[in-house]
Amino acid sequence: MRREGNTLSMVVRNAWDDRPLENLTKNSHERATDTHITIIGHVTRSELLRHLNEEKLGGGIGNRFLFVLVQRSKALPHGGEADVVTDDQVRRLQEAIAFGKEEREISLSAEVEDQYGYSAKELWEEVYADLSEGKRGLFGAVVSRAEAYVRRIATIYAVLDLSEDVKVAHLLAALAVWQYCEQSAYLIFGDRTGDRLADELLEALKDAGEEGMTRNDIHDFFGRNQKSVRIGLVLRDLKRQGLARMEKEKTDSPGRPTERWFVRDA
Repeated sequence: MRREGNTLSMVVRNAWDDRPLENLTKNSHERATDTHITIIGHVTRSELLRHLNEEKLGGGIGNRFLFVLVQRSKALPHGGEADVVTDDQVRRLQEAIAFGKEEREISLSAEVEDQYGYSAKELWEEVYADLSEGKRGLFGAVVSRAEAYVRRIATIYAVLDLSEDVKVAHLLAALAVWQYCEQSAYLIFGDRTGDRLADELLEALKDAGEEGMTRNDIHDFFGRNQKSVRIGLVLRDLKRQGLARMEKEKTDSPGRPTERWFVRDA
C-alpha cells in the first residue's frame, strides 16, 4: 500500500463494503462483481504497531479487520493429532452452503424465545448503544465498526443453523466473538493514538509519573527537534482524548504560569 499508485487499500475497503472491485488503468481495466473475499493475516504485535499508524487508519483499513490475539498453548515437536471430521459435520456444512447460496434477507427475529425471555430484536436494541459508542485512540479506530461486525457474524451463525432469521443464540454467539476481538484489540493497541509523536510523548509522561513534565522537559525529551506548535497540537489532542492532563504552576518570575503535563492515570 506504500507504493505510489497502489490500489490495495481501496480494493480492501470496497471488498468489505460489498462494492465492485476494479482497477482504473486505461489499458487493462478489470472489474469483479458479487465477490466474496477472506483475508487472514498473521503478524507480531510490535510489527503491527509499527506499521498500522494514523495514516493507514485514515484510509479505513484497521477497522476492516477483526483482531484476534493468540499464543501457543503447548509445544508439539511431533505435531498434534489430526482432527477427525465426521460425515454428519460434512453433511451439515453442505446444507448450510446450499442454504446460504439462496439470496434472502436474514433479519433479527422479533419472536420472544422461552429459553431467554426476550427476542433477538430486543437483545439487539439493548446492546446497540454500547456497540456503536465511540472509543478513543488507535483502539477506538480499529473497533469502530462493532455493530456491523456483530450483525454480520450473527447472520453467519444463522446461516450455519439453516435459520431464516437471527435468533438469540446466534446473536449471543456473535457478541462473544466480538468481545474476544475487542479485548484483543485493547491488549494490542491500548492507549496508543496512531500518531508516532503522540505515542512517544505519552510513554514519556508515563515514565515521568507523578512528577510530570513541563514544556521545557518535553522539548528536551525530543532533543529540541520538534517545533512548539507541533508539540502544542499533540498535547491538545492527548488532553482532548482524555489521555493526558495539565496543571498550571505559579512561578516567582513574571509571565505566564508553567504548564506541567501528566498522563491521565498519574
